[in-house]
Amino acid sequence: MNILLINTNCSYNKGSEAQVVSTISAFRKVYRDAKFLLLSYVYEFDQESAKAINKENDILSVRGYPMNGNRHTFICYSYHIIICILTAILQKFICLNKLKLNQTFLKAYNEADMVIDLSGDTIADHKNFYSVAIKNCLGVLPAIILNKPYVIYSQSIGPFRWYSRWPVRFCFNRAKAIILREKISINALQLINVKNENVFLKADCAFALDPAPHSRIKEILISEGIQLTDNEPLVGISVSRLIEIRNDQYVSQMAKYIDAIIEEMKVKVILVPHVAHYDESSQDSRDTQRRVFENLKNKSKVVVVNGNYSLFMGSYMHACIAALSSGVPTIVLGWAHKYKGIMSLVGLDEFVFDYQSTSLEHLIEATLKQWKDREKVRRYLSEKAEQARESALQAAEVVKQVIE
Repeated sequence: MNILLINTNCSYNKGSEAQVVSTISAFRKVYRDAKFLLLSYVYEFDQESAKAINKENDILSVRGYPMNGNRHTFICYSYHIIICILTAILQKFICLNKLKLNQTFLKAYNEADMVIDLSGDTIADHKNFYSVAIKNCLGVLPAIILNKPYVIYSQSIGPFRWYSRWPVRFCFNRAKAIILREKISINALQLINVKNENVFLKADCAFALDPAPHSRIKEILISEGIQLTDNEPLVGISVSRLIEIRNDQYVSQMAKYIDAIIEEMKVKVILVPHVAHYDESSQDSRDTQRRVFENLKNKSKVVVVNGNYSLFMGSYMHACIAALSSGVPTIVLGWAHKYKGIMSLVGLDEFVFDYQSTSLEHLIEATLKQWKDREKVRRYLSEKAEQARESALQAAEVVKQVIE
């Protein structure tokens, strides 16, 4: 079974990497001989990450994808689509079923037994953030032309601008299965009149990942020169470059928030990097972390690394999922419906806040409330996280049943 992964990466965005790794793990359980190929916008970086994923089995390879947004690559992509259409015509009407495509990009589609789209939350047009629904639909187009079964997998969909609705509807109606992460996304498909009957609601695939053992976390902390006492509670915080770009007060507010919880809760704070981008103009969360750190009063109580938390506050969804999967009480400061959907799944949707409308005082108040009840929340999450894990693993089983 050759499975092609599109519209994702496994390097600079740790949320996307979590989706790739968990998807591979889930589908290897239902297709034990499965091999995976990732079409990459950032080939060199994903190739390096694939080596780590392949440390035990050579199951993931990477090829370049000629579509990263500029005019040259769009022309290149258009050329490939024309070749793809001609190939499909020859295969259908001249019965050349074994016709080979020399182009690396199209060969990946032609040799695939299944195509899995891992767009995450980017088949959408988010006001003030990004509008890339059509671009990600283009990634599905070769699968449609070459008549390859494809799956929209573990995603948050919508909202859509008027010009995106027809391309999205066209692609989604032809998908073998659509696995969505929250009910709001199902409603978004209904609004644009998608008629596909194979739409399923399942937990994000990253819930299926096993949390790192405490020994590994301790090893990381020691390697970073961080010595913690057993009774010193940690609070993890993941700040977002995406939000910083759109809110001039974000960095100063996050610094004030961190100073406040350090003083009120007597904790050490861990700043958790989540996006380490490949170019200087990108949304690298490490840059935002540095600026937040520079604005702190209590710098001695803040470090930048992953840890074993007593509480987590994040603006990146998969950083929050990692915390929830480990049974860590979590608070979200976000900007899209995906956050509400994921937190609703584990019954913590009251702790989701919009960065535009939430005051610093309200965020601190909610944090102190969850901190006070953290042991109760931990016990509650242990059950909910296991249910989410089971749901995430079921998604691959559902896909297999639909495909076969």
